Amino acid sequence: NDPVYIEAAQSLARKIAQHPGDVSEQARFGIETCLVRSADDAEVEQLVQLFNLAREHFASREAEAKQLATVPLGNPPEGLSVTDLAAWTAVSNVLLNLDEFLMKP
Repeated sequence: NDPVYIEAAQSLARKIAQHPGDVSEQARFGIETCLVRSADDAEVEQLVQLFNLAREHFASREAEAKQLATVPLGNPPEGLSVTDLAAWTAVSNVLLNLDEFLMKP
């Protein structure tokens, strides 16, 4: 992806990670923010699974997580884990590349 897409994904990830609630509520917020419609439970569950896989991946790869979560936007806001932020950045990248996001009527 173009560096601008990574920066956009990082910015969206920070908004999602700061949204109150659990991972499911944060995933729902991400879908509804990007697609401007209600999220169904299956979509939320898919994003939660992706988030959990990404978090597991980045948990043992601190340098990779820091790179994805902070370059180019900089250090994460206080209280946000780099691992979680990297995972949300990966999820956000998926959301920003959905046909439904790119081809809104």
